[in-house]
Amino acid sequence: MFKVAITGANGMIGRHMVALIENKNVSLLSISRNDWDLSKWKSFEELDRIFLSVDVVFHFGAALPKNKSNLIGDNKQTKTIFDVNIRSCLNLAEWALLRNKAVVFLSSSTVYKNPHGVKIRENATEVKNGLGGLYGYSKLLAEKVFEHFVAVGLKAIILRPSSVYGYGLGEDKLVARYLDKASKGLTIEVMEPKNKINFIHAFDVSNAAWNAYKNQAWGVFNVASDNSVSVMDLAKSCVLVAKMGGVKIPPAVKHEDQYTRFDLDCSKARRLFSFEPVLSLHDGLKLMFEKKMVPCKKNFPLKFSAQL
Repeated sequence: MFKVAITGANGMIGRHMVALIENKNVSLLSISRNDWDLSKWKSFEELDRIFLSVDVVFHFGAALPKNKSNLIGDNKQTKTIFDVNIRSCLNLAEWALLRNKAVVFLSSSTVYKNPHGVKIRENATEVKNGLGGLYGYSKLLAEKVFEHFVAVGLKAIILRPSSVYGYGLGEDKLVARYLDKASKGLTIEVMEPKNKINFIHAFDVSNAAWNAYKNQAWGVFNVASDNSVSVMDLAKSCVLVAKMGGVKIPPAVKHEDQYTRFDLDCSKARRLFSFEPVLSLHDGLKLMFEKKMVPCKKNFPLKFSAQL
């Protein structure tokens, strides 16, 4: 029987991936910290006991920094980031190669040196120390680990999503903060109204992971929504979805040069596994507001028939 495993199943994107797989009635193994604490090295025998029955591992587990992104001088967090985000990938990749299992790894667009570039392609210059700090660099190092084993036969897919949102997003994140304020009837103060960000819903990231694997599209792929939106439009969309709250620009805001963050070129993903986002920002925010993870098929019949 075909079976998949998902690490980080309790995380925001992991939960969306679990919901997607369950919606497809595919046999699923959800891996939480109780099954494998990713900071702990596992022997091949231990990994056999966890994963031997599966065909593919969607490796979505990761450690996010709890405070400043560069973590300089924070030895405990640095160790956790390294062990969870890099060492676990080495552990899993070597095992998967020896057991002939496929891996789909969730990386990040913070691996790019210039997150404000135009139509960023997969071969763009990679980061050393940038927007994502040590977390972003850990994702890049994890990619290099997988590439090492791909060179000798590992079947792997690496996804680099733009800015991901959805139900379960951290309360400190921009989308979550704006939607929370709107839902309480408060006014959202927009500090950078013209700056644009490419947001992609966690469902679309999960759907991309699934379709890439089903098409055996081994390699590295950007996944992003069709359009970037301004911070002002994000705030207005949150108010529309919540049907409460308001938006204003504080008078002290300095209108500096605007940027667009994570303007990713997804032509490679479209070509190799017909990637197409299902959810608009409004629809994604509505799902998030309603605390749902999988959209109703009747609302997206054409896209669902092509993608799911």
